Amino acid sequence: MSDKASGDSADQVDELVAAIGPQLDAPAISRHDVVVVTGPWMAGVTGVVTALGERLPQHKFVESMDLRPGEAPMAVVSGGREAGRPSRSAAARRPAIRPTAALST
Repeated sequence: MSDKASGDSADQVDELVAAIGPQLDAPAISRHDVVVVTGPWMAGVTGVVTALGERLPQHKFVESMDLRPGEAPMAVVSGGREAGRPSRSAAARRPAIRPTAALST
């Protein structure tokens, strides 16, 4: 595919979005009092959700798949296994701290 053809396609899409955009309503978002825990596949997100729920029972922790389209959490905790970072089991043994900035509105 040439750069010209690619540019023409992008221009056509931009024109379509500009024509339709003003007619669309804002998406309906329903905010839920939960904290979503996300991470790469096989990173142990379920274990982190369980550990956080046990250590901070006053908050509800869920995985991203537990929310339906249009539902938004109050906060998101994201992580994964990268070189140099502690494993999830080390994180679960550390004392819990209150994430006031993440939970404030």
